[in-house]
Amino acid sequence: MAEDIFKDLGELNKEELYDLAVALYERDILIAKQNRVNLFRYDVADDTLFFVFVDRHDGEVRRRKTEHYLTSENYAFSTPTRSVCVNLFRDYIEGRKTEPTGSFEMPYKEGGQYLRCDYKCVYDRNGKLHSILGQFEDVTFTREKMLKTIEKQNEYMRIINSLKTSFESIIYFDLEKLNYSLISATDALKSVTKKNGTMNELAQIFCTAYVMPEYKKLFTDFINFDDLAERLKGKQYIMAEYATFHLGWVVARIIPANVNADGNVTHALLTSECADELHRETIFLRQAAETDGLTGLLNRYAGKREIEKCVSEKKVGVFALFDCDRFKQINDTLSHLVGDSVLVEIAQTMKETFKNQIVMRLGGDEFIVFITGSEVERRLKSKDGLVGMFDQMKLNLEGVTIPELEGTHITMSGGVVAYNNLEGVTFEDMYKLADEALYVSKKKRNGNITITCR
Repeated sequence: MAEDIFKDLGELNKEELYDLAVALYERDILIAKQNRVNLFRYDVADDTLFFVFVDRHDGEVRRRKTEHYLTSENYAFSTPTRSVCVNLFRDYIEGRKTEPTGSFEMPYKEGGQYLRCDYKCVYDRNGKLHSILGQFEDVTFTREKMLKTIEKQNEYMRIINSLKTSFESIIYFDLEKLNYSLISATDALKSVTKKNGTMNELAQIFCTAYVMPEYKKLFTDFINFDDLAERLKGKQYIMAEYATFHLGWVVARIIPANVNADGNVTHALLTSECADELHRETIFLRQAAETDGLTGLLNRYAGKREIEKCVSEKKVGVFALFDCDRFKQINDTLSHLVGDSVLVEIAQTMKETFKNQIVMRLGGDEFIVFITGSEVERRLKSKDGLVGMFDQMKLNLEGVTIPELEGTHITMSGGVVAYNNLEGVTFEDMYKLADEALYVSKKKRNGNITITCR
């Protein structure tokens, strides 16, 4: 390839130029791939400079012209390139440069334009400098691109260094090559994770030795590389929370780090931070927001939400509304503290009686139980079967002893609505019908339960 470039260049020494080509190729300067090449040769003895301009046309390299100049001090060079050459040669002649080959960049026009020179010194048999061969090219655009790349890399490093102070681990993803690099990590994570590898290897390592078993599917879906770039598109980050063996509860984010011209994410950062304390606080606040403070049952908000969720998934169900008989009398004659004790005992009895079902305190002395499952389906075949579902609750309440009641048993009246088909049914629908049934029960003796089938 080098011989083709320098073919038929006339005055220039072909062997010397071939040496130059080899030197330039060794420096990864692919002359043949450039659109235009400015070659020169400076002969030290007669202070003569040759310029050869070579360009490519239809894929072939051809010589455009050869120019011959004398480099005397009085010669007025018309182009910056030639002036640069003269300065370079004089540096050599005056002994200020000693490297046999090399390169340098320097500005040659106002406005920040840069010229790059790659050169090779040729010596005679006595070791005396005979000539200098070289190539010039305008690297302004390349230099600007390189500076922008460096600036971008520096910005990334500033961001990463900032992230290191906030996160326990940072992993860099190349979504095009599907590789990862561990930027920073705790000792525990380093012990189970390689510094570099494929993203599939990382997923396997995490699922095997890092993420708790019950959260493996969540983590696998979160880090799924098949659609990760698509899920990140147009977003600042995506987030997941899961439990790990080493850090406890972790909040992880995948943050886009680079986006190509098409708007597709090509690189991303996986960050992890320990959230054990935050998770405990969140659980505490959630429980406080969803739990009745006195009885420990679900409160109205949480119970309604759970029932609505269950209705959307089940075909049959029983909605039962209860209130405590003579509760106002207990509060008025025995004190509200005794009344609170009664409510606590009722809640405990209902939880034990209706295990794995939704039990909630609606407010005051009213409670709701929502029952589903195969047992309900079997008992729905007859009204007597449904009555039997609540007999155990009555028996359990009879076993409750509160000294202030002086042997009087706690009884509850109820209104029950049984559904063979829950499709289209709302919480309000069930509550309204159960309340009507409860009203009927309250007109009868204490402990009565009225059942309606729909």
